[in-house]
Amino acid sequence: MDTLREMFFPVQNKTLGGSMRVESQSGIGLPENVRFTKYRIAFSVVIVQGSTNSLALWSGLGLTEPTDLKLQEAQLRTEAKLELLSETFADAKRSQARAVVVMTQADMPPRVRRSVTGQPRDRFRF
Repeated sequence: MDTLREMFFPVQNKTLGGSMRVESQSGIGLPENVRFTKYRIAFSVVIVQGSTNSLALWSGLGLTEPTDLKLQEAQLRTEAKLELLSETFADAKRSQARAVVVMTQADMPPRVRRSVTGQPRDRFRF
Protein backbone atom coordinates (compact mmCIF):
# COMPACT_ATOMS: atom_id res chain seq x y z
CA MET A 1 0.00 0.00 0.00
CA ASP A 2 2.87 2.37 0.73
CA THR A 3 4.07 2.18 -2.89
CA LEU A 4 0.59 2.92 -4.23
CA ARG A 5 0.22 5.83 -1.85
CA GLU A 6 3.57 7.26 -2.98
CA MET A 7 2.50 6.93 -6.63
CA PHE A 8 -1.03 8.30 -6.39
CA PHE A 9 -0.82 10.67 -3.42
CA PRO A 10 2.67 12.22 -3.70
CA VAL A 11 1.64 15.66 -2.39
CA GLN A 12 -0.29 15.93 0.85
CA ASN A 13 -3.78 17.44 0.50
CA LYS A 14 -3.62 17.78 -3.31
CA THR A 15 -5.42 15.89 -6.04
CA LEU A 16 -3.37 13.73 -8.38
CA GLY A 17 -4.61 15.29 -11.60
CA GLY A 18 -4.49 18.94 -10.65
CA SER A 19 -3.94 21.55 -8.06
CA MET A 20 -7.26 21.40 -6.24
CA ARG A 21 -6.75 21.40 -2.49
CA VAL A 22 -8.49 18.69 -0.48
CA GLU A 23 -8.53 17.73 3.18
CA SER A 24 -7.00 14.30 3.48
CA GLN A 25 -6.30 11.87 6.27
CA SER A 26 -2.63 11.67 5.26
CA GLY A 27 -1.64 12.71 8.78
CA ILE A 28 -2.74 9.28 10.00
CA GLY A 29 -1.43 7.42 6.96
CA LEU A 30 -4.63 7.38 4.87
CA PRO A 31 -4.09 9.98 2.10
CA GLU A 32 -6.67 8.25 -0.09
CA ASN A 33 -9.52 9.39 2.18
CA VAL A 34 -10.36 12.99 1.29
CA ARG A 35 -13.08 15.58 1.50
CA PHE A 36 -13.64 18.87 -0.24
CA THR A 37 -16.35 21.35 -1.16
CA LYS A 38 -17.00 22.58 -4.66
CA TYR A 39 -19.92 24.74 -5.81
CA ARG A 40 -21.47 24.43 -2.33
CA ILE A 41 -21.54 20.64 -2.63
CA ALA A 42 -19.66 18.66 0.02
CA PHE A 43 -17.73 15.65 -1.23
CA SER A 44 -16.32 12.81 0.84
CA VAL A 45 -14.17 10.07 -0.71
CA VAL A 46 -13.41 6.99 1.34
CA ILE A 47 -11.65 3.84 0.25
CA VAL A 48 -13.28 0.71 1.61
CA GLN A 49 -10.99 -2.30 1.78
CA GLY A 50 -12.41 -5.54 0.50
CA SER A 51 -12.01 -9.05 1.85
CA THR A 52 -13.80 -8.28 5.10
CA ASN A 53 -12.06 -4.95 5.74
CA SER A 54 -8.78 -6.61 4.73
CA LEU A 55 -9.13 -9.08 7.59
CA ALA A 56 -9.64 -12.17 5.42
CA LEU A 57 -6.75 -14.56 5.81
CA TRP A 58 -4.29 -14.94 2.96
CA SER A 59 -3.83 -18.52 1.90
CA GLY A 60 -0.44 -20.10 2.39
CA LEU A 61 0.52 -18.16 5.50
CA GLY A 62 -0.72 -20.74 7.97
CA LEU A 63 -2.77 -18.25 9.97
CA THR A 64 -6.10 -19.18 11.52
CA GLU A 65 -7.15 -15.66 12.53
CA PRO A 66 -6.16 -12.05 11.79
CA THR A 67 -3.08 -10.78 13.58
CA ASP A 68 -3.28 -8.04 16.21
CA LEU A 69 -1.64 -5.66 13.73
CA LYS A 70 -4.33 -6.39 11.09
CA LEU A 71 -7.06 -5.85 13.69
CA GLN A 72 -5.53 -2.52 14.76
CA GLU A 73 -5.22 -1.37 11.14
CA ALA A 74 -8.85 -2.27 10.44
CA GLN A 75 -10.00 -0.40 13.53
CA LEU A 76 -7.98 2.69 12.55
CA ARG A 77 -9.34 2.64 9.00
CA THR A 78 -12.93 2.20 10.14
CA GLU A 79 -12.76 4.95 12.76
CA ALA A 80 -11.04 7.29 10.30
CA LYS A 81 -13.69 6.80 7.62
CA LEU A 82 -16.51 7.36 10.10
CA GLU A 83 -14.81 10.54 11.34
CA LEU A 84 -14.31 11.84 7.80
CA LEU A 85 -17.96 11.21 6.94
CA SER A 86 -19.14 12.81 10.17
CA GLU A 87 -17.01 15.90 9.51
CA THR A 88 -18.31 16.11 5.95
CA PHE A 89 -21.95 16.08 7.05
CA ALA A 90 -21.32 18.49 9.93
CA ASP A 91 -19.55 20.96 7.64
CA ALA A 92 -22.29 20.61 5.03
CA LYS A 93 -24.92 21.44 7.61
CA ARG A 94 -22.91 24.35 9.02
CA SER A 95 -22.25 25.83 5.56
CA GLN A 96 -25.74 25.02 4.27
CA ALA A 97 -24.31 22.99 1.41
CA ARG A 98 -26.74 22.17 -1.39
CA ALA A 99 -25.84 18.47 -1.32
CA VAL A 100 -23.45 15.87 0.02
CA VAL A 101 -21.79 13.34 -2.26
CA VAL A 102 -20.12 10.26 -0.77
CA MET A 103 -17.83 8.37 -3.13
CA THR A 104 -16.09 5.06 -2.66
CA GLN A 105 -14.57 2.34 -4.77
CA ALA A 106 -15.07 -1.37 -4.79
CA ASP A 107 -13.89 -4.41 -6.68
CA MET A 108 -17.18 -6.01 -7.60
CA PRO A 109 -17.37 -9.73 -6.87
CA PRO A 110 -17.92 -12.00 -9.91
CA ARG A 111 -21.60 -12.65 -9.09
CA VAL A 112 -22.32 -8.92 -9.51
CA ARG A 113 -20.53 -8.72 -12.84
CA ARG A 114 -23.52 -10.17 -14.67
CA SER A 115 -26.34 -8.24 -16.25
CA VAL A 116 -29.97 -8.72 -15.26
CA THR A 117 -30.23 -11.24 -18.09
CA GLY A 118 -27.49 -13.35 -16.51
CA GLN A 119 -24.99 -12.58 -19.25
CA PRO A 120 -21.47 -11.44 -18.27
CA ARG A 121 -20.91 -7.70 -18.56
CA ASP A 122 -18.11 -6.32 -20.70
CA ARG A 123 -18.13 -3.12 -18.65
CA PHE A 124 -20.24 -1.31 -16.11
CA ARG A 125 -22.66 1.33 -17.30
CA PHE A 126 -24.22 4.01 -15.15
